[in-house]
Amino acid sequence: MRLFRTLIIAVTTVAVPLTSFGWTGIFGGDSLDRGNCVTQTSDNNFIITGEWASEPAAWNSGFLWLLKTDGYGKTIWSRSYGEGVGESVLENSEGEYVVTGIDLDPWELVLLKVDADGNTEWRHNYGSGRGLCVKETEDGGYIIAGFSGWEESSLWLIKTDSLGDTLWTSEYGYGVGYSVEETSDGGYIVLGKRRSHDIQLYDIWLIKTDSKGDTLWTRVYGGEDEERLLGDCIQELDDGGFIITGTKWFDINWWDVMLFKIDPEGDSLWMKFYGTYSWDKGHHIEKTHDGGYIVTGLWHNERLWMLRTDSEGDTLWTRVYWESVWECGYCVRQTTDGGYIVVGQTNSGPAYPNLWLLKTNEYGDTVWYEGSPREILEPQEGDTVAYMIPAAWFKNIGTMPAQNFYCHCEISSTEFHTPDYHVKYLVSYPVAPGDSVLIKFSPWACDDSAQYTARFYTSKEKEPIWQTREKSVTFYGEPWSGVVEDQPINLPHWEIVTSCGREIILQYSGYPQGFQASVFDVAGRKVDEVRACKPSGTVTWGESAPTGVYFIRASGSQAKEVKRFIIMR
Repeated sequence: MRLFRTLIIAVTTVAVPLTSFGWTGIFGGDSLDRGNCVTQTSDNNFIITGEWASEPAAWNSGFLWLLKTDGYGKTIWSRSYGEGVGESVLENSEGEYVVTGIDLDPWELVLLKVDADGNTEWRHNYGSGRGLCVKETEDGGYIIAGFSGWEESSLWLIKTDSLGDTLWTSEYGYGVGYSVEETSDGGYIVLGKRRSHDIQLYDIWLIKTDSKGDTLWTRVYGGEDEERLLGDCIQELDDGGFIITGTKWFDINWWDVMLFKIDPEGDSLWMKFYGTYSWDKGHHIEKTHDGGYIVTGLWHNERLWMLRTDSEGDTLWTRVYWESVWECGYCVRQTTDGGYIVVGQTNSGPAYPNLWLLKTNEYGDTVWYEGSPREILEPQEGDTVAYMIPAAWFKNIGTMPAQNFYCHCEISSTEFHTPDYHVKYLVSYPVAPGDSVLIKFSPWACDDSAQYTARFYTSKEKEPIWQTREKSVTFYGEPWSGVVEDQPINLPHWEIVTSCGREIILQYSGYPQGFQASVFDVAGRKVDEVRACKPSGTVTWGESAPTGVYFIRASGSQAKEVKRFIIMR
């Protein structure tokens, strides 16, 4: 019997708690380090598995790594468990952690259970192969998907009891099992790949089994000629169907992220693609609390990417994160506060890639900033512009007054003709929660006809490290003739038409996202809100309010103007 020594790792950690919005942490040293899977634990901390190398080395030559952090990315403990790689980790119903992957000495699929402090409770090797996904089953045991052999020889499914002892194993032919789920009927759904007629090309392979691993049905989804589909992760949905993420490979220079929804029998319901006509990959998907989906992967073959969609796969937002020359996301989970935790890899280490952990809010923000572009006034989508003064409203989306943050406007051409424009404006005065400020940036003049994109966003620092939540518009340029034509901006305006009586009448205009105002009594207490969804119109207030003096302040008012009125019965 071989003995395994648990090594407590001293790693360099950079984790900066910012606000409840999020933080990022880099873990590892002067070696090849990588995080493959993350799970939020029952104590609201995080458990991560991957690979850690004690010295510069090639992939698959380091140590199976488990890292536990607190809710702000501070290391609680970090340990390795012999030569190997951790691919998938979960917290079981007893509050302990189970990880599968590969034991490199010898090359065998491994299942490891540790207690809440990282101490080994048991370890099993199951023969030549690699475990890529593990899930706890209803009976307290575990189901593992992966492949047998040295080089992906056969898709492999292993069912164990709660102690890791084998109940049954099944191999299904030449391929790889990337993801497995226990289904509502007690069986299993396995997502993998199998080679097509061309040995270099793959198709999505889906296998539905009963509780004993016997095949009920299989499906293969692929493209034509050089177009191929690769599936990385599957999740069962409440309606009994499944959602899959992966990659559509159009050719060697063009991959797109794929979302693929199928019914309980494996028939396609819809398939959608997302990307930049470049090298974009989807690695992991999870259903969100509202029935939508969150995906992480690779954008443009160099950046960690997150995609948030609704239940039909329509994009709600995307985020791109970078630290240096190359990053990738391998696993994402929605956290109990409605945000997300992502683990992956970044090349920002001293010499080699390091594990990268990102905690975001519900919008994918990882950095502190309370400002967000609310409305772009100039330019407008599809405009043709020679000269302009870019302008936008920026709103405090936080719950506390915000100040000393930067509002940014960037304008760039897809054809790289006009020099890039990037102007920053420091908001040094307090902006109350829900209020907006109008920022007019420096003039911009076009010197060549092209398509342009204007991006508006905010940051806490003058030089933002991360891409933050933004609004953008696309417009077209024509060379500036030197003549400036006034382009009036329809600024928001409101006034009280009737300021004394049984109720007041308020008229407003220039609010594309609707009008909103707060009403205060003479003591300064907020007593009500006035809302209207149309961009312009009139509203009334005070029908049931007691006699007295009141004040009203509209959200989005640049001067924060407060107006007085009287209700009389």
